[in-house]
Amino acid sequence: MKRKPKFKSRIIIQTAKDSYFLPVESIAYFLAETGVVKAIDIEGKSHLLGLTTLKDIATEINPELFFRINRAELVSKAAILRMERYGKNSLAIKVKGSDKKLISSQANTAAFKNWVES
Repeated sequence: MKRKPKFKSRIIIQTAKDSYFLPVESIAYFLAETGVVKAIDIEGKSHLLGLTTLKDIATEINPELFFRINRAELVSKAAILRMERYGKNSLAIKVKGSDKKLISSQANTAAFKNWVES
């Protein structure tokens, strides 16, 4: 019998003085920029993650809940509010808690559309 992989339900956020837990369901998207990875929650608050990469995070969280739309962003299905065409084969994705539109890469757009409808 094949066991289902166990994914994280919360992520530890380290600060200068302590650590706290961020529930995965409260995360709108993960953002990698200039060598750091941040979790942006559905209220728009940014949480700096420790020494990790977007690739590592993608293996630790449920792929039914999060999708890597481009090299720098991993988006939560539950946080998606709307999508619109952006250029030839990309989408601009609006998520809870953020005015920023996340842009899917052309290579990932078709797979993202299939994932978001499942």
